[in-house]
Amino acid sequence: MQVGLESKPRCLLLGLNWAGSKDFGILYPSVVSLPLEFAYILSDLLDKKHAVSFIDLFALRKELEEARTEIKKSSVVVICSSPSYLFWRDGMVGIGFLVHNLRLLREINPSAALVLIGPHGTVLPETLISEDLDFIIRGEPELAIAALLEALEGKRDCPPGICFRKDAHWTISDDTPAIEQLDDLPPLNLEQIELRPYSYPEPPADLAGCLTTVYEASRGCFFDCIFCWRNGFRDRYRRKSLSRIEGELADLQLRGVKYLYLIDEIFPLDSVWCSETCRLMKSCGIAWGSQTRPEFIIGGHMVETMIRNGCRHTQIGLETTNSAAYKLAKKAEPVDLEKLNLKVRELSAHGIAVDLFLTLGLPGDSEQSFLDLVKRLRGFQLDKVGIYLDHKALPFPNTELWRMGIAEGKPLRSWPDISAYAGLIGNEFRTQKQLERAMLRAQFLFQSLKQARLLRLASPRSLRGFLLGIARVIFYRLCFHFPGLKGIIRSALLLVGRAQKT
Repeated sequence: MQVGLESKPRCLLLGLNWAGSKDFGILYPSVVSLPLEFAYILSDLLDKKHAVSFIDLFALRKELEEARTEIKKSSVVVICSSPSYLFWRDGMVGIGFLVHNLRLLREINPSAALVLIGPHGTVLPETLISEDLDFIIRGEPELAIAALLEALEGKRDCPPGICFRKDAHWTISDDTPAIEQLDDLPPLNLEQIELRPYSYPEPPADLAGCLTTVYEASRGCFFDCIFCWRNGFRDRYRRKSLSRIEGELADLQLRGVKYLYLIDEIFPLDSVWCSETCRLMKSCGIAWGSQTRPEFIIGGHMVETMIRNGCRHTQIGLETTNSAAYKLAKKAEPVDLEKLNLKVRELSAHGIAVDLFLTLGLPGDSEQSFLDLVKRLRGFQLDKVGIYLDHKALPFPNTELWRMGIAEGKPLRSWPDISAYAGLIGNEFRTQKQLERAMLRAQFLFQSLKQARLLRLASPRSLRGFLLGIARVIFYRLCFHFPGLKGIIRSALLLVGRAQKT
């Protein structure tokens, strides 16, 4: 079916200012990274001689009204339902902010074709059907926008994976197309993108103030973790050729990038290709960080590759130390913490920062399992390793965790239900209050252990510093036994501060 709009549509790629959203899940409004999907789309449209512009209101910290002029003169406006690939997997849990902005866009330019890309429309397009949208692109969108513009010009049929509205009737596509080979993507053309406004990734201290960016050398993951939100986008493993990577890294080097963060889900999968990619980053004088899984750190030569080729930061999805929860989450074999600890110490000894991310409220979890988890972690260098215990297991739509919740009788239907039932599926927790109290106790126990380690390592030991250290340990231990204590103290301090002001 052909969908004609006009002969030469003018396209605006518009990043919303997500700082005003309350729909964030795991990540935070302060994490502003280059939206690579828009960078690819822009590169593709420029290469194909389409009239296109790009405005990222999130990076510029500007409101929608400040882009009114560009919106009004555009015949096609493309919006993403999450800030970037970095957020596609775990950042946005709701659509309230998105729906509000779609309504404002329709008011600013009633005649524009409004196009939505991103995970929300990919997974549940029916929840976004409205008069404020004309097209919903399911799956990976980078090459679909050019195809859609050609359809609007009447040059081709509407491509697969595109849901569209015509005469108040919606046609929903069952397809979720994926990029077959990553070299099919256009080489990144960053001439029209200013990287300076993007604060993420934060560079290491000795490179403070340098130009940074996110980058992907491979895409997708074939592991089957029950909470992973990747169906229809990034669920197939593919990688760029080394020649493509070399060219893009050389361009980033010319633009002054000194540090990048790889968003690849399973970057170390192919050890030979991974080693060569790391070598290319080092040869370009670019320091880097990446995310990874524990098994890639424990096994093979990844640690040696990281040390040898300029890695400065790695974030490891440990998720849990509870063997029952690990198995239920389909995280393969439980991690050998002793081996992981040795590798993490080796990385730290070579100046590579390490973060361990834990997910609480997995199937099989309990308050006791949280406390046991913390106790198992105390063998790590708590003064050097970042350990994060504030993430709940989010039941994103159509994940196995979502389906488990439905099987338990939980009314999981749409986006508000994600937060309502986060961490409450397949375990002993029945309410968010109960879960959050258990999480607080685990966090306070962890902080007391961390402060005790810092106290032992403190040098020189001034009397004041020593007493402050003891006070912190005692404070967190008290909070562990009485989780409401921290809130009471915080409220008291606020009242004292207000009294002093008056």
